[in-house]
Amino acid sequence: MNFLYNEGKYILEKMKKKKFLFFEKKNDNNVLKNYMTNIINIKKQDNQMRIKNGCILFCVMNAKLSEGINFHDDFCRNILIVGIPFFKHEKNNTSTSNINKNNLVLNYYKEYSKDRSKKNDPNTHDISNSIPILSDWQISQMCKTYELKCAMKIVNQCIGRSLRHINDFSSFFFLDQRFNNPEIYDCFPTFVKTHLNDIKNLGYTNNEIFQKEKQNFHEIYDDIKNHYKHIITNQDPIKDSQNYLKNFVTDLVHLKEFHKKMNYL
Repeated sequence: MNFLYNEGKYILEKMKKKKFLFFEKKNDNNVLKNYMTNIINIKKQDNQMRIKNGCILFCVMNAKLSEGINFHDDFCRNILIVGIPFFKHEKNNTSTSNINKNNLVLNYYKEYSKDRSKKNDPNTHDISNSIPILSDWQISQMCKTYELKCAMKIVNQCIGRSLRHINDFSSFFFLDQRFNNPEIYDCFPTFVKTHLNDIKNLGYTNNEIFQKEKQNFHEIYDDIKNHYKHIITNQDPIKDSQNYLKNFVTDLVHLKEFHKKMNYL
């Protein structure tokens, strides 16, 4: 959010020309109401008369809008998941925010193991000389697994907000390279993994539609790059990551074909 209102303000203004933008705020129920009202009004307009063709709602994962609201049908046809919501570890166990219940569980695992190791060795009061129920490595791995399960549960809850009945549909973009990791991929629901596998088997590298989307993407990128040329160095992240570009453009093609197939343009 801070990026869009500061360094990314140029990008924000570009987005506003095409979409109505809404940002989740604490204790502000009008954001959701205005978002849904604008979608309803856009659907009533003729395609040729529309100044803007949709709405974008920015939500915080594990907050109210991403967890407790049903965005059925046209209220959500695309979800972009940015990052993975691992909870923050505070240094020196100090924090000005409310204590995260997941942190409490992890700390319980650690303290429980230490306590059991002490009780299993009645001849010593020195925990360091005891044989632990779980080794430090096992505790660390268990905590990592638990953290991952909690984070992916939040991601999957976000996905579920847009699929509310048997005929509902939505598309998902997972904008984090870590989603390629097998242990993270395995945390997706079966239907998501099935669709991801199907997409991997399709390609558009020599397709006219792919080339057109690729050109459009480069035009957008070049425009942004020229605006931020005083910040962007000689290193070109797009040219250095052609495979990422190819995958992203391919996903855009799949997105359009998917919605066309579902009679949603």
